[in-house]
Amino acid sequence: QSETAAAIRAELGFMEGLTQNFEALLEGDAQGELELVELDALVERLQHRFAPLAADRGLAFDVALPDEPILAAADAIALERAIGNLIHNALRWASGNVVLLLWREGEEARLEVRDDGPGLGEVTTTAVERGVRSPDARGEGWGLGLAIAEAFARRLGGRLELSAGPEGGTHAAIVLPASSTT
Repeated sequence: QSETAAAIRAELGFMEGLTQNFEALLEGDAQGELELVELDALVERLQHRFAPLAADRGLAFDVALPDEPILAAADAIALERAIGNLIHNALRWASGNVVLLLWREGEEARLEVRDDGPGLGEVTTTAVERGVRSPDARGEGWGLGLAIAEAFARRLGGRLELSAGPEGGTHAAIVLPASSTT
């Protein structure tokens, strides 16, 4: 089995799960079993998944991890998909760079995706509503990625934060209660 075939199978499985989670979201039950998730390992899986897409688009995709592991009680599949939605959006809009950062801030874990694209502009405050797209939106999409990420974050006891970067672009973070490492 070639690496390409394995990658395609993995992505098909991911897309099938995304469809199932979206159906669950529409039915109002998007949370699976909560488990203690090693967020640094999750970030590394996301880096592995999205690095080829970034390279195909001529973008740099970097990851910044803390020195200490960060854990959170979460539905690992839902969380990975929610962050994946943020990365996919960033890769769609970025001019050259996307960064995925993980850090602990007090009692919270932050998984933040930053891009250097045009930013959300006037839709920043409404971007998590289903069907809302930037007036500059290009390509396919239905304006659901941020809505899904926000719903998953809320169901995991967290939140989605959107803001403009200080030099442009978008910062999108899923913030969750951090668990003790002991």
